[in-house]
Amino acid sequence: MARNKRCTEAELLDILMNSDEDEAFLVQEKEGDGWDVLPEDSVSEISFEEVFDNVSDNESIFKDLNDDIEDDVGAPPQKRLTLMIFLNGLRLIFIQLLIDVNEMYTFLGVCLLMPLMKKQRLQDYWTKEFIIETPIFSQNSLYPFQNLVIDESSMLFKGRISFRQYIPSKRHRFGIKCFVLVDCETGYILDYIMYTGSTTEIGEIDEKFGKSGSIALTLTEKYWGNGHRLYTDNWYTSSLLFQFLFENKMNCCGTVKANRKCMPPFDKKKAARGKIQHFSTDTLLAIKWTDKRDVLMLTSFHDTVMDGDKEKPVCVIDYNSNMGGVDRVDMLLSSIESVRKTMK
Repeated sequence: MARNKRCTEAELLDILMNSDEDEAFLVQEKEGDGWDVLPEDSVSEISFEEVFDNVSDNESIFKDLNDDIEDDVGAPPQKRLTLMIFLNGLRLIFIQLLIDVNEMYTFLGVCLLMPLMKKQRLQDYWTKEFIIETPIFSQNSLYPFQNLVIDESSMLFKGRISFRQYIPSKRHRFGIKCFVLVDCETGYILDYIMYTGSTTEIGEIDEKFGKSGSIALTLTEKYWGNGHRLYTDNWYTSSLLFQFLFENKMNCCGTVKANRKCMPPFDKKKAARGKIQHFSTDTLLAIKWTDKRDVLMLTSFHDTVMDGDKEKPVCVIDYNSNMGGVDRVDMLLSSIESVRKTMK
């Protein structure tokens, strides 16, 4: 099998140094028959001393090399930054690129992470081949699936802090309590609020929603308007909260306390097992389903249809299948917990 032809450093220097002044060239490797020489209008030459001369302590090299420019009228100024190439310490060429400073810092950060994942060629870091790709280098962020859940999570901690919680019913009796927003599909923690007592950073607490409702609003605000479905337990659930989130294009489902404000007057008598009572408005449905005990549900996207082998309301089935998201997170974290007391 024939091997790709490779240019030596001397041949590369000869191409770069003997090119016409009016037309500069870049050398680029490809999978074909060796190297391609590509014209590039914005390539120029600069000496090594000129690059590192007059570099301030507070600004990076690429800032000092370039001047501010304006893209369009009213657009913020950008830097004409440079991609620098060293060839055996003898020659330095740079390509001027129109990118902003944040993009350059992002690129440098990726370069610093590259030694942690060693590959044969530089191009392999950006490949799209399934077997050898490294997704993090080409993936900006994870956007959650449709179903989200809010619940409490306790992180094991035995140190001395004022907001350490003692919860006898939990497997980890001592720990730090957090309110977490989790993607039900992946178990990925999208956001969290650490409980620190009266100093918990919740933002502005709306008296209409209370502390629990304000926590739910703070965690979900960035996902409004996209048709997500939020599952909550009875500490968060209220008709006022669900109505507000519905108006902001987020559906909700959760268990609810009978004494919540604006809840309908359900019959307090014990009903036969499997029976349901329901009240509805234009946007919300409240259901009381009798199993071993009464279960009260509030939802903005279900109806009164029964399903399953034991004839449960669909909202109960969906609730049970999605509320395990935080438990899944706790299971994944349990393998890396630090259970020893240390000074670190």
